[in-house]
Amino acid sequence: MIIFDDEISRATSLAASVRAMSEFSPRSVRAASTHGLFCGPALRLIDECDLQEVITTNTIHLPEDRRSDKIRVLSVAPLFAEAIKRIHLGESVSPLFTQ
Repeated sequence: MIIFDDEISRATSLAASVRAMSEFSPRSVRAASTHGLFCGPALRLIDECDLQEVITTNTIHLPEDRRSDKIRVLSVAPLFAEAIKRIHLGESVSPLFTQ
């Protein structure tokens, strides 16, 4: 199962969702978010629950000391660079959202 969220802050909702899904005995549970804040108890909750992985973007800086082995951060830099280039050249950015 995959949980999608726009933002993970304290991860309390995420951990509750993972617990709720456990009744369905999924093979694995992963989460994805656009913005990973990971404040307060977030790292502990993520590490303690049955999440296999959390994927987030680097729209918010996540220092090394605020990371977990379960968290994978993907860069949005290539997407932003391509959008800036297309805008500068007067090209459409629409294809960036349909790939």
